[in-house]
Amino acid sequence: MARITAVLTNGENARPQPHTIGWVPMVKFGGIQYMRRWDPVGKITRADLADLAMEHLGPELYRVAFRLDGYAGPFYRSQDGDATFLDPGTQVYAVKGYAPEFRLATVEGGRPTLYEADTNPSAKIGADLLDIRNKVTAIDILNDDDQMTVLATIDEEPAVRRFVDVVLDAPVNQQNRDHDGPRYFLGFRLADGTSVVRAFWLESGELSRGIMTDPTLTLSVFRAIPKDHPPAATDGEPRISQRLAARLGLAYLSFNVPELIVTGKPHSPTVRLMRRHEFVAMRGGSLGEIIPDPLVWVVEAHGSWRTGGITPEKARRDLSVGLVAFDADTGSTYGRRYWNEPLLDRPNAAAGEAHSTSPPTPRVLDRESERAEAIEKRDPALLPICSPDEFASRPDPSPPKSMDSWEHPDQLGCRLPSPRPDQVVPGPPSGSGSKWANPTLTPAR
Repeated sequence: MARITAVLTNGENARPQPHTIGWVPMVKFGGIQYMRRWDPVGKITRADLADLAMEHLGPELYRVAFRLDGYAGPFYRSQDGDATFLDPGTQVYAVKGYAPEFRLATVEGGRPTLYEADTNPSAKIGADLLDIRNKVTAIDILNDDDQMTVLATIDEEPAVRRFVDVVLDAPVNQQNRDHDGPRYFLGFRLADGTSVVRAFWLESGELSRGIMTDPTLTLSVFRAIPKDHPPAATDGEPRISQRLAARLGLAYLSFNVPELIVTGKPHSPTVRLMRRHEFVAMRGGSLGEIIPDPLVWVVEAHGSWRTGGITPEKARRDLSVGLVAFDADTGSTYGRRYWNEPLLDRPNAAAGEAHSTSPPTPRVLDRESERAEAIEKRDPALLPICSPDEFASRPDPSPPKSMDSWEHPDQLGCRLPSPRPDQVVPGPPSGSGSKWANPTLTPAR
C-alpha cells in the first residue's frame, strides 16, 4: 500500500524492482542445512585452506538438484537438494571419520571443500550437530574482529575433554535469537588437521548454532580470555554485565568445588551490584577502611548443595542457598558461601545499601569456623576437609574415631574426605607409622 501511495502522489516508477539477495554458501540434504566451513585456526592462513585431501572423501551421497543464486527469489524456501552456488549435478560426498549429519564435502576448483551442519530440526543435544567427541586436540578462543586472532588456547587433555563434553551434552534450541552481549569465537582443532569454528556468546552461553551450554563453559572461556581483551564495557558500566554476572555466579557456585555435591541445578539467581565494603557489612563483618573499594557483583542462587565425604550420614549438611561475590571488572572472587537462609533476599540487602544490623550467623563452609565447631562439639566429622598431605602431618595419620581419642584436639586442622563416585582417595599403606602414599586425588579408571 505504501508503494502504491508513493506512485500516485510522487510519480515513482511502478515497475517491479530487482531484489538483491546476500546468499551464503550452503547445501541442504536430509532436512539439514550445511554451511561451508569457517576458516581454520592456528597457523593455517586464509590463502591455505586445503587441509582436507581427496583421500579423505567418502562415498558419494547426494547430487545438487537446484542452484539458488540467480534463480531463486526472495521468498523461496530451500528444499533438499538445493545449493546456493553449486550447479545442478554437483557431487556431494561423505567425509571419512565423521557422521554425514555433521560433515559433507564437495570438490570445488579441484580441491575438496567442507560443509558442516548449521541447522538440523532433529538435533536435541550438541552431539547431534557436532561429531567431535574424542577428536579435539586443542580449543582456541578467537577475537570477534577477524575471527582469526588467537587470544588464548586450552590444550591440556583433561580440560579439553571436559570442555567438549559440556558442549556435546548441552541441549539445542535453534529458535534462539538472543545474541546480545560480548561474542568470541571458539576454534576446535581436530586430530586430522581440520578445525571447527563457531561463534560463542558469553551472556547466553550459546555456541552457534543453538547449542545452549552450561554456565561452567562461560566461566571457562571467561577465565581464559587475556586481560587485554576483556568484554567491552559501556561508558560508566562495569565490564561484567548483570546478565553475565548471573551466569558466572552460577558457575562459581557449582564449578570445581570438591567438598560439595550439587544435588539440584541452581536457578533464579539474585544479582546485586555494590561496593566491597557494603558486601562485607551486609554479611555482618567489618574490615575497617577498604582500599581499593571496587564494585562487586554478589550472586545468590537457590538450589541444593550437600557437603560430601562426611561420616556419619546424620552429620551431612544439606545447603539450599549459595552466594558468591566477585569483582565487577575482572571477575576475581571473594569466596563462596553456602547455607540454608537467603541473604540477598532480605529487605535491606538492596544494591548500595549495607545492613544496619548483623544478619543471622549462617553455617558456612569456612575452615576456621568448622574447626572451632568440631572442637567445641568434639565431633571429628565436622572438621574441614584437608588434603592427604595435611592429614598425614597431624599427630596420628589414622582417621579419628572420636575427639576424645586426641590428647591435643586444638591441633586438629582438617579431616580426610570419603571418595566421591568419580574419585579415588589413596589410602595409607599397612604397617605402623605409615603415611598417605599420594597427596593427590586421581580420577577413577
